[in-house]
Amino acid sequence: MLDCESARFTYFFENGLLSPEIEDFDSAILWIKDPEAAADSLSKRSCNVLSIDPFRETKSHPGLEYFRKISDFFLPGSNPDIEDFFMDSEKNLPVDMGRVLIHPGSGSKNKNLPSYFYLKLGELLEKRGLRCDYLFGPVEIEKKEHLIYPEGKRVIPSDCVELKKNIIASSLFIGNDSGPGHLAGFCGIKTISIFLNSLPERWRPLGKNVEVELIYDYKSLEEAIISIGKRAETLTSRNIS
Repeated sequence: MLDCESARFTYFFENGLLSPEIEDFDSAILWIKDPEAAADSLSKRSCNVLSIDPFRETKSHPGLEYFRKISDFFLPGSNPDIEDFFMDSEKNLPVDMGRVLIHPGSGSKNKNLPSYFYLKLGELLEKRGLRCDYLFGPVEIEKKEHLIYPEGKRVIPSDCVELKKNIIASSLFIGNDSGPGHLAGFCGIKTISIFLNSLPERWRPLGKNVEVELIYDYKSLEEAIISIGKRAETLTSRNIS
């Protein structure tokens, strides 16, 4: 499995040609706007291509829509239940019982709480005996937003595989409405997904252990920090007991 965010795909999107080391594959899922040119180039290589428009309005949760499309593409006629694919962290994953992974960013600044919110939340949790690390992706690194967090607590995965390893090694994931939050939910990790402006009915992470916090339910960020901190402590104490 290859991630098209890799620089190795830059030449393909510019010229329609793949470099030799990544040209041998059978199927491609294009989750991009205006996929026609890329799909045409891949189809000429006898590659099975599924195109998904990320901006198309859906009647249900987009994750369920994507799951159905991908299932029909790879397993036509099987009609699987998405819950059968959710991982169970308590049975299958090497969880670090005292570790909380906090993701302060997302792909859109409009969905992000201010940095001090997560710094204060981390300080509160560590006073209660938990260990907090802060997760950063390419967007936060490019904007140098990671530099205000403690150096020894920064987690910067090199790719999606390393990202997953860091997530499943934690007892709790806390973050904004973001991609890593969706991955944490799918992996069965206890997840607190904090929504600022986007709609949780449409964009909440899917999974058996996901909880949603709505910032506008609180009178202040300070009140939210205390309440979410207490909830985080309760969720991690369940892991330890």
